[in-house]
Amino acid sequence: MLELFRQEVDTHIATLKQCLSILKTQPTAINELEQAIQAAHLLWGNTRIVELDVASNLVQLMKDGLIAAQKQSIRLDEEKIEIFFHATDLLLGMSQAIDGNLKAWVKAHALDWNTTLKAIAKIGNKEEGIDDLLLVTDNSLEITDNSPQVADNSPQVADNSPQITD
Repeated sequence: MLELFRQEVDTHIATLKQCLSILKTQPTAINELEQAIQAAHLLWGNTRIVELDVASNLVQLMKDGLIAAQKQSIRLDEEKIEIFFHATDLLLGMSQAIDGNLKAWVKAHALDWNTTLKAIAKIGNKEEGIDDLLLVTDNSLEITDNSPQVADNSPQVADNSPQITD
């Protein structure tokens, strides 16, 4: 099941990245926005199936931001799109570590994940309650199929994630 999950994540991330590349130069491209929203929705479903709630939360916020752009509530500028790209890289990294050393991956990326989730929430104006989603904390990564559970009691790592400025 986890191998299928990884394949699905790869497919949907590839679609998202392709759409984001086009949106970088054409931020209102209707077709690409619709495809990106669909890919995010399918990716969200995949994360829900394996009960990877922290990933589901990030993908839902990405989808909310893309829908806001589709409704023209926000404008997708280069900075916002770079944050979406960074989020896709994090999701891809997590999916590749899911049946290997997820605990080490989370330890190395926890601060980056949290910061990126907050930045994505800000894009879609979904900041209220974001602290309740936080994120990669003790026991927040519980995966089905007897996969490892993660508890991160280590010091935080340097934050290399993108920031949104007002």
